[in-house]
Amino acid sequence: MSVLVRGRVSRGRLLVDAPLDLPDDTEVELMVLMEEQDSLDAADRAQLHEALRASRAELERGDVVPVEDVLAGL
Repeated sequence: MSVLVRGRVSRGRLLVDAPLDLPDDTEVELMVLMEEQDSLDAADRAQLHEALRASRAELERGDVVPVEDVLAGL
């Protein structure tokens, strides 16, 4: 049987977000899913954030190409 359960760790204990309909003493296995860390250093991260700011400014100015036009050109 498989059941997907979401929870959080607080002070080293797993807290489940919703009650489980499992009998007491049911043995379960947990798989921890961690967000992958990127490999950006401070300079790369600053460059990324600057590129994102520039992109947002282009969008706000309306300096964009509609996706339909991009797809039509492929």
